[in-house]
Amino acid sequence: MGPEYQNWRNKQDEEHLKLLALFFRIYGGLCLLGTCCFSIYVFIGMTAFTNPSAFKSSHSGNDAALMGPLFSAIGGIGMLIAAAMGIMFFVSANWIQKRTNWAGIFAMAIVACLNAPVGTALGVFCLVVLNRESIKSLFSQPTGLG
Repeated sequence: MGPEYQNWRNKQDEEHLKLLALFFRIYGGLCLLGTCCFSIYVFIGMTAFTNPSAFKSSHSGNDAALMGPLFSAIGGIGMLIAAAMGIMFFVSANWIQKRTNWAGIFAMAIVACLNAPVGTALGVFCLVVLNRESIKSLFSQPTGLG
């Protein structure tokens, strides 16, 4: 393979890493936006806990008062998980940009694969790019980006 091919390959690798960093930031933003969905659970749970009469039906007893804390807990845990994932995707985007922590980026790509369909596409693209020898060599070299 000649120097022209190597030049083209280096440019392609750099472009793929820039795209990965951008996509990780976008996906991190979507994860943080997902915390709003879980806030609905918290709101419903708090409403059911503070005002159980609003959720009573003719055949239920005091179920609304019991379900309120459960809904709030599920929403709170979901918010924490979504926020943690969003933050970690932003951190991973910085790792990609600085060419550090290859293993951490790889781990986040696997986590992204668990979130279908957008996360799966992002995760597979990231895994394919990260497993190239030319990319691995970029992560092992000092970049001077701090």
